Amino acid sequence: MFTDFNIENFIKYSIICAAVQVALVIGLIISGSITALELVLTVYYPSIMLVSYAGGFRGESTMMLPVLAGGLLGIGFYAMIIGVVITRLKRNLDRD
Repeated sequence: MFTDFNIENFIKYSIICAAVQVALVIGLIISGSITALELVLTVYYPSIMLVSYAGGFRGESTMMLPVLAGGLLGIGFYAMIIGVVITRLKRNLDRD
């Protein structure tokens, strides 16, 4: 399946996707809109919940640390998924 997978393209597209996600999240948070914050939390909710359950946070750390760590984990995870998809599509288009 991954015999002719180009790792350089994967890394390039993953970094680009992560940078775009970070820019969008920062822009949405700076905008100050509550609906923008809800959008960010909805998109990264699965990774936030994973970090929350796995982290075993106690006390005041349960308010911000799972959201921050889960958001960063979600950005990385989504960047890798999109990097794989773009790399595979590019390979298939180049082969034809």
